[in-house]
Amino acid sequence: MAFKLAVRKQGMCPQRSFSKTPHIPDPAEPGNYGKGKLGYGNMVLGITAESISDPEARKRGLNSELANGRLAMMAIMGLWVQDGLFGTPYGLYTGSSAFENELGVQAPLGYFDPLGLSKDGDVETFRRRRESEIKNGRVAMFATMGYMVPEYFKFPGYLAPSSNLKFADVPNGLAAITKVPAEGWLQWVALCGCYEWCVNLPVDPADPGNYGKGKLGYGNMVLGITGESISDPESRKRGLNSELANGRLAMMAIVGLWVQDGLFGTPYGLYQEVVRCLDGGRSAAPLSGGGEEDVASIARDGCLQNKTSSGGVGRTSGCR
Repeated sequence: MAFKLAVRKQGMCPQRSFSKTPHIPDPAEPGNYGKGKLGYGNMVLGITAESISDPEARKRGLNSELANGRLAMMAIMGLWVQDGLFGTPYGLYTGSSAFENELGVQAPLGYFDPLGLSKDGDVETFRRRRESEIKNGRVAMFATMGYMVPEYFKFPGYLAPSSNLKFADVPNGLAAITKVPAEGWLQWVALCGCYEWCVNLPVDPADPGNYGKGKLGYGNMVLGITGESISDPESRKRGLNSELANGRLAMMAIVGLWVQDGLFGTPYGLYQEVVRCLDGGRSAAPLSGGGEEDVASIARDGCLQNKTSSGGVGRTSGCR
């Protein structure tokens, strides 16, 4: 159980060198304190715990611990924020309302109205807000697809022949705003206005978001093309709930893409700029398929001592 303590000549931090006894922490394996697979070991009391012997099972368990820890950090921050803002971390999702049986009331949140905007029971205001939610969700789904598709496909030819601008020359994301000519943006705004005021005409005020386009969305009232609606009530309810849920997810997704694009100049590169030699470590548990998560590029220098330090941000004299 011998280990040496030596104080650096420069600085006040002690530097420890460890022996290979199993109950002394190993610098090459951060977080292992010899407590075993169930965590009941105790070095002070002399209780030793057996580690997981199978390498694959051990790797899977350590990856699960890291993933669960990351999720728990996000969860506790969310609870703190809600508790500080509203006085309770849970009551936001349990408030009563006159619209608790409407579409979009889905588990686990139930009827989500943390600010109590619909407590007055105003039906017309609720329908207007619901229609706005559906519209924004549909636009967000197209916008999210619009971020992904140009990574794999762009139209051939010219976007603006007078400016000698090809589709292939237009960058993906927010950078396209400054590349597309003003006339192009005016055409786009005019098209959206045409759909808003001429094409998407409500069928029934009691059914916000229904513009008579049918279950596949190919109907067009202006051209006299009618789209067949879903006849089965349960299937229709499930489909409309799915549209609301997907639209809500897409709104969060597109905001996330905008934020990353605006801050870092790319909505994707944050998850790829990690030193490849670190990606095989046990902390490479995938987050949404992203592999090693290092959005601030902390591990970009390839320093293993940084990676094994608390929080992964400590820098030692051996890293340059």
